[in-house]
Amino acid sequence: MTGAEITADLASGASLAALQEKRGCGTFCGSCLPELRQVVAAHASETHGATTA
Repeated sequence: MTGAEITADLASGASLAALQEKRGCGTFCGSCLPELRQVVAAHASETHGATTA
């Protein structure tokens, strides 16, 4: 999987749980979960800011 795929999924409204189910993100050892949570949160902040500005 690539960052672009994750970004596209987030743009389509995917949650962390959806990414885990669809892409398997963070489901093996979990070492990427902190970074993945940051990416999801940053995308949510950008999206929220764009819709309320």
